[in-house]
Amino acid sequence: MKINSLITIALIASLLSGCTGGTNKSDGTRESDDAWESVMTLTAAKEVGEAVALVTDADEADRADIWIEPQIVMNTRKTPGERVEMWVAADEADRPDVWIDLNNNGVREAGEGFETLDRTSGRKETFVVESKTITVYGKVTFFSCNESDITSLTVRKGEKLNELWCEKNPLNSVTLAEVPMLKDLWLRENRLIEREISNIVASLPEREPSDYAMAYFDDNPDRVTKQDSAIAAAKNWSVKPVKLSPEAQARYDALLKEWEPFLGEWCCNDETVNVGEYFKLTFNLSDHGLSIIFHSGGPFEEEYSGKVVSENRAELYFSSVGGSISFNRLMGEEEMEEKIGKKVADCVLQHDGTLKVLILEGENDTVHATHTLREIKEGERCELRQD
Repeated sequence: MKINSLITIALIASLLSGCTGGTNKSDGTRESDDAWESVMTLTAAKEVGEAVALVTDADEADRADIWIEPQIVMNTRKTPGERVEMWVAADEADRPDVWIDLNNNGVREAGEGFETLDRTSGRKETFVVESKTITVYGKVTFFSCNESDITSLTVRKGEKLNELWCEKNPLNSVTLAEVPMLKDLWLRENRLIEREISNIVASLPEREPSDYAMAYFDDNPDRVTKQDSAIAAAKNWSVKPVKLSPEAQARYDALLKEWEPFLGEWCCNDETVNVGEYFKLTFNLSDHGLSIIFHSGGPFEEEYSGKVVSENRAELYFSSVGGSISFNRLMGEEEMEEKIGKKVADCVLQHDGTLKVLILEGENDTVHATHTLREIKEGERCELRQD
């Protein structure tokens, strides 16, 4: 025998103590100056020998969301015992309530707090994984989970979240809910496809032009579509990189194939440079083309064009200077104009991974100086030569 019954349960949530009185609304919600009550109707179907099942409709489920704490939920491929690195910040008043649930039991336990939640400290904290689902609770303003093997990330009630970094992960799903303060989003080097990027762009909050809101999706399988770029722009967001036209993509791919061994930052600070300076070359490929920048440590830079002549050799040609210093020598305007388009250096990739740069002068391309540059890895910097 099957018995169907309609069970009405009144769930009263008082946001402030001592609420009295109120107004009943047609949708079943009661409001007052001090608090409100919500009445949810649940249907229970019971059959002899079966458990009772309770189901809420979609509207009531949305209303129930008010009980959810601010949280950032991540799924990781790391296994128990492995470590993840987090960098989290919060306003001072909110810091006591910020913690990380490492075993996914919803209970704050020993070892699940943060030692510092100050954005300016630049301090990252390491935690031992106990569950593939990790949740950070509390009103955080800044959150970074770079290189933590994260596959999905969900922000709920992120009412104070201003910056979110989740880069260099196998991340294929991002959900942003209630993030009105967000203005910096870094999701580079993940596995986000076009559909997922579209969903993220659609969830970005409205900003003001003065906020300079930015979202970065570099080095994902797909780029931002022009349509999504327009949607973001309407909300005063700049999103990068935008999908190129077939012609522009072909030019980019050709340059990448040609210049890939040279791309990056290269530095020399040995006895071949002056004390207090360095010799740095930066090869950068963007949607706008290839840029080659020389810098000696001061306020001026020189820009070059280039030509690859073999798989390990490239020639550099003078283009412009942001000042009056060229290869650590003063240069007048006339000299600079005469030098535009002239060959200034040969770059040769060595078997040991260094880059030898031959500085050329005169009509006969006489070698004036030689520098051996090492590639600057991520997290490193080109230091000035010391005494």
